[in-house]
Amino acid sequence: MNLYDNEVMHALNDLKFTVDFNVEHQEDLEMMTQNNWRQEKKKRGKRTLDTVREHTAMGLGSEIAVLSLPYFGQVSEIVEDAMELNYVDRMRDYKYLLSEGRYGQQKTMNLKYPDLRWYISFSQLESLLRSAPFNQDLLIVGYEKIGDLKFEYRPKFLIDMQQVISPNSKYIKIDRNSAYGSYMFDWKKAVVDGVCFRFTN
Repeated sequence: MNLYDNEVMHALNDLKFTVDFNVEHQEDLEMMTQNNWRQEKKKRGKRTLDTVREHTAMGLGSEIAVLSLPYFGQVSEIVEDAMELNYVDRMRDYKYLLSEGRYGQQKTMNLKYPDLRWYISFSQLESLLRSAPFNQDLLIVGYEKIGDLKFEYRPKFLIDMQQVISPNSKYIKIDRNSAYGSYMFDWKKAVVDGVCFRFTN
């Protein structure tokens, strides 16, 4: 796979970033939460507003952590109605500033699970399949919850999005042991096949 420059890969590997939404980024969090809450109600989801806020915080914090590095830039500003944004821009989370036309999508994984398990819900997989045509990279950032709306982030995988995310992916399989019908990413196979880089921080 096409890795970032050595300096960038080292910076990602060393990144350990804490975001506390109780004291920072509160306006952005609330704006994104309301966006996601409108979508939740539209599709008649079962999450409460507090759950939507926490899930939004997890993802937003991951983006803030990566954008703290000078090699990446934001694709779109956070706005009151995300549907007003260009569709392609909505499918991209960040741009790589050292290479023209290179974009990435980000997802988070909970570091409480052993063996770096990244569980993927059906809705997450749908989102990934929609965004895959518009991105070269998929950056998986691990998080630990260290307080209410307070998270610590560490990048865990850089994935070749074009090679890994597809309807018949050999790297994303249904987890037979999951009560929620989750999928699981086979990162060991992806690393061996050269379509995934594992950070060691």
